[in-house]
Amino acid sequence: MILEKCWAKLFGSYEAIDGGLPKDVLHAFSAAPIYQHLTNVDEQELKKIFEIMMEGVRRDWVICCGTYSRYEVEDMGLVQGHAYTIVSLFSYSVECVW
Repeated sequence: MILEKCWAKLFGSYEAIDGGLPKDVLHAFSAAPIYQHLTNVDEQELKKIFEIMMEGVRRDWVICCGTYSRYEVEDMGLVQGHAYTIVSLFSYSVECVW
């Protein structure tokens, strides 16, 4: 949230950064390499992403994600077109609800 506030200050307002990606902010403030992966609902794809995220946990990466601007995410308690930080991962279990 602090980085978001700094980013908004840099661009003049929160409205100016609407629709931005968290990877851009993290890279701009840390110069750390970033990796982006867009997903499908495919079970194999989700397993692959989970493995990448687990590797990130082992390497102490900052991991974030975002939601598409689709109504289905609201059914899961997420906000459309919003960014989230991943703070922990548990055992892999995916139930596709889309």
